This record gives sequence, structure tokens and C-alpha cells, in this order.
Amino acid sequence: MNRIDYTKLHILGRFNPNTEYTDYFERIGVVTNVAGCDAWVEGENGDDQIAVEIVSRLNKNRRGYQRVMEITLSKYKDSYHVELARIDSKYQGHGIAPKVYKYLMRKLGIILKAGNQQSPGGRYIWAKMASMAGLDVFALDGRGNYYDVEVDDNELVTTYGKIYDDSRRRMHVFAVAG
Repeated sequence: MNRIDYTKLHILGRFNPNTEYTDYFERIGVVTNVAGCDAWVEGENGDDQIAVEIVSRLNKNRRGYQRVMEITLSKYKDSYHVELARIDSKYQGHGIAPKVYKYLMRKLGIILKAGNQQSPGGRYIWAKMASMAGLDVFALDGRGNYYDVEVDDNELVTTYGKIYDDSRRRMHVFAVAG
């Protein structure tokens, strides 16, 4: 896996589920352990792509709900690759993303795959998920060999060392709710 740099400043605006652009979204529930947030999803397990909007119920007006996070998931074999994940700047630094991912894995019955390139924020999220109860984070190399993943100094590691920057072993990292 490779490291990338990615801008952190995002102003995501509003999500209104009653417009022609969003009328296919369905509210799937309250995000566990994220106060006042609902999840709206377009798509389901098995679709090529799933769009997710995490919104604040507590901050609604006539233009819709305040977006907290937006996620695009793309199908990758039997899992979903996190293609895009952005958190509004007001909500960054509160540990929302790992909780949202865990909620989505449970609610949608999906396996998440980390991107092959990770920003510092993405690496932090996956390290946090590897430490969460109820989640199994593991790696597969290019030959399909399974490796347990642990966290060392906020980096994902296997018995062979750090996952990032190891070009000898093309590692793919996955998470599943247990």
C-alpha cells in the first residue's frame, strides 16, 4: 500500500432527501455511537456502487440536513472499496469515520477494503478500526495468503512488518464486523 497526501478542509453543505437528485436514498437508521446522526444510503449489498450520506438530525433546515460525512463505496470482488470518504471540517477529529464504517458493515452486511493508497487520515481510521471490538481487520497478499493485522505506533502491521510502503508484498486490507 502507498501513502498519499490529501486535503483535510471540506465544507460538505446540506443533504436534502426530497430532491430529484437524492430521491433514491433511503434512511437506514441512527448511526451507533455518533450522536444525532442518521445514515442515508443509495444502493445495497451486491450493487456495483453504494453512496452514503451521514447527516446531523440536530442541524436541519428547509434546505435539508447538515452533511457530516459522505462516502462512495465501489464493489471489489466480495467486498467494497472505500472510493471516497470526506468528513465536514466541523466534524473532523471526533473519531466519526471508524464508527460509521463499523455501523455500515453491520447494517449493510458488507466487508470493507482499504484503498491501495492511504492518506494520513485514512491510515489513522484503519488503525483505529483494527483496535475496535467487534471488528476483524486482516490482510491478504497478492497470492491470497491471510495475515492478522495489528496496530503498532498507529500503523497497521503484520508478522512481516508494516503494511504501508512494503512493495515486496502487495497487501490488501479488509475489515468485517464480527
